[in-house]
Amino acid sequence: KGALCFELNAALAPAWPAPAAAVKQIPKITTENMLPKTPDGEIKVPSLTSTFAKWLNIYVTHKDKERIVYSADLCEHNCDAYGFALPGAMFTAADCAAGGCLYYIDGKRPITVSANMHYLDRTVIGPVHAVPHAVRKGNFLNFYDVDLIDGAGKKVAVGQFIIRDMDKK
Repeated sequence: KGALCFELNAALAPAWPAPAAAVKQIPKITTENMLPKTPDGEIKVPSLTSTFAKWLNIYVTHKDKERIVYSADLCEHNCDAYGFALPGAMFTAADCAAGGCLYYIDGKRPITVSANMHYLDRTVIGPVHAVPHAVRKGNFLNFYDVDLIDGAGKKVAVGQFIIRDMDKK
């Protein structure tokens, strides 16, 4: 009665070699000046309410009729000792992008029910941009692919997200 089941996925690969010299101080790379602003200096596109996402320096850099793009600056909060972007910070930016599309574009209340991330490469070039693509939009479940692109335009990770509309029962 009530069997416990879990899944563990693992891949055997060589460990990432440390760069020749560890980055002692991670520079903050910001695109804040590129964001559209009102005459009062307020950012025109939606901002995050999550304290965790703000702490990781995740913010909106683009919004149109189809998508909202979130970006993460590289700083001491979201990089490791070598200056590489932390996978958790990149995942959070991707999750914000998928949920942000549902909330800000479609006017639905999102909650992530499933997510997969595949990290293709590490990055020390920021900011990292989470660019969502709607795969299928349903009444209850919505499916998004999210590409993570570094400051040099290189795809460093891809994710698949299933986002539920909390207002649907």
